Amino acid sequence: MNLLVARAARHVVYFALLALHQRTRWHSESERASCVQWALDSIAREVDALAAPSDPRVTMLWATLRGCVDRFDATTGDAERRALLQEVASIGRRLVIAASSGSFVANVGAVLAAAWTYAQQLALTLLCGAVVVATLAYNAPVRSVVIGSRVGVTSLAVLSVLAVCLFAWLEPAGRRPFWSPFAVPPPGRTANGWLPRTSERRFLLGLASSLGAALVLLVAAALLLGVMSPEFRSPVTVVAGLGVFFLAAHAIDVWDYFDPRPVRVFGALVAAAIVWISLGYTPDEPWDVRPLRAAPSHWIRSSQWPRAGEGPVVLLALSGGGSRAAIFGSAALATLDREVPDIARNIQAISAVSGGSLATAGYLATRMGRVDARGYDAAMSADFVWPLLRAAFTPELRAQAVVSSWNDLLHVGDVSLDSLAQRWNDGSLPMLPVPILNATDMSGHGVMMSPFEPAAFAANDRAACKEDQRSEAAWVCDRDESHAIQDLLPGVDVPLLSAVRASANFPLAFPLIPVRSPGPIPGHAQIGDPTRTRLTDGGVRINSGVDPLYYLMLSHREAIRRRGAVLVVVDAMAASRSGAVPGEWEILATLRRSSVSNVQRLHRVMVTRLAAEFGGRFGCVRVDAEPSSLSGVPTSWYVDAQERRTVRSHFQSDRWAAQRNALRWTFDAVGATTPEEDPALVEGCLARPSLQ
Repeated sequence: MNLLVARAARHVVYFALLALHQRTRWHSESERASCVQWALDSIAREVDALAAPSDPRVTMLWATLRGCVDRFDATTGDAERRALLQEVASIGRRLVIAASSGSFVANVGAVLAAAWTYAQQLALTLLCGAVVVATLAYNAPVRSVVIGSRVGVTSLAVLSVLAVCLFAWLEPAGRRPFWSPFAVPPPGRTANGWLPRTSERRFLLGLASSLGAALVLLVAAALLLGVMSPEFRSPVTVVAGLGVFFLAAHAIDVWDYFDPRPVRVFGALVAAAIVWISLGYTPDEPWDVRPLRAAPSHWIRSSQWPRAGEGPVVLLALSGGGSRAAIFGSAALATLDREVPDIARNIQAISAVSGGSLATAGYLATRMGRVDARGYDAAMSADFVWPLLRAAFTPELRAQAVVSSWNDLLHVGDVSLDSLAQRWNDGSLPMLPVPILNATDMSGHGVMMSPFEPAAFAANDRAACKEDQRSEAAWVCDRDESHAIQDLLPGVDVPLLSAVRASANFPLAFPLIPVRSPGPIPGHAQIGDPTRTRLTDGGVRINSGVDPLYYLMLSHREAIRRRGAVLVVVDAMAASRSGAVPGEWEILATLRRSSVSNVQRLHRVMVTRLAAEFGGRFGCVRVDAEPSSLSGVPTSWYVDAQERRTVRSHFQSDRWAAQRNALRWTFDAVGATTPEEDPALVEGCLARPSLQ
């Protein structure tokens, strides 16, 4: 019985204090009178609905409260009613304390019951708050933009302060009487419904004005911070979206409390319908490919590669990893140009994945004079999450928005695989490496996009390396499981940035790329329509870019034996760093990363086979950062200034100096007149690299 008394007393205190607060906000006598009368009527209903308690500890206080209610009708003056409400609030507080002062078990039960009631009333608020927290904690793209960067944390703090100030500023503007986003109604629905002057129309007006003012302030902050630093745009937008999502959920809870109709259920159904429609309606975004202007014979033929020259052929493999890989790969390429220009001049092919593909496109832009070194650096450091967010609120397509952003920075919109092949063949370009950008189709096959003719990768070496591969995947010895883009789309030219988009087609961030081949695609016989497939990020299959170079070298045995080859593996993958003993969740995460370990074994097979094939004419050097030094840099298309400095700092480290010296020694040893077989030539690549 005391629990019911305590609950009724809490309601009485709530109504009394709310009326005392609201009456100071309304200036006309009739408005104040209606507010006070509403509170008195609500208090009378609470008291009348409950029988007098039998517990002597609360009987006297209950009788006093009952006497105050009996005096309601006799009290008419504004000052008298205000004093009466203050007296009711004071008695109600004492009654709550007296009715709650029972046994420990009873008190705990009362607290739990009240907590459960509040949780029921704020169900959407709590649920959406949990979704927001889970998104910030476990959604990798959002976490990297907001929590994973100092700029994101700063913007979150700034927006939190702005939100608090916003509702403080709205207080004198008269909006909070209609709707307060952080106000918690008392537990238990009452029959009184809406407050005076708080009809559905006024509630909607107050809600719209509050959320509208919040959006205006957040957009103004985003624009201001965006002008000061573009790094703030993505974090501000993401945090603003999460904040509006949370406040809208709370608004539905508040409305559901006052309105007897199932507002919350209806709101949840509408939200679910919107989510379902947005997930179900994902139209294919067109892939920007063009008809081939020249004959297919214009592709770079096997006999034309490598270019004639002195010294070993240098081949680079750039790993994926979003902006981290783009910055690391671009820093590696720029540093090679600056510190070992004779080696950089001999780079004849670059195979790249995801972020490494963007670094490759930027490197070609610098070699073609489209951007300078500073522009190259700025392009790799740009915030590519912002175009995605912008496209989410405009008719612009996501992938097209990002490709347009890349072109604005690199100015290579007119460069395509066909144009690179033609310029290579007629010698109109300076010494440029041939790009090989890697994607993955939906059957797990690699797709190599390059100016090479498909025959350039036709290395069937299965019999020769069978004894070395043992239990490894059979395709390590030929390209049965990989396609050249010319295999899938003969007669089609792919712009350079469209190839980068396919290679960096990060799942969920970008839609899959639909491809329809004129004939059945090898390896797709089990699919309903073997002429159709979709392309996604190259890192889904192998995140290093090594395998196309393996095929390329075995397809050009004579040239490699004559000149030698140095494979440089630029690895931007981040290892996890933890001093804790792995638990169950860490073990499950290790199982999920088993494919990375398999790729490591395949790399060892490839390097071992190349060393056996070419002897002292082949060397391999790995360029990677200190294990775990990149663990704090997320795999995302957004990194802040501190993270960029962390990535680039490797190329001022002693570790890089040792790698540069190893590269110099390997280049000289492989290019010697009578090279000798030396296990040290490939030792760096045979060492097990860090797991992602």
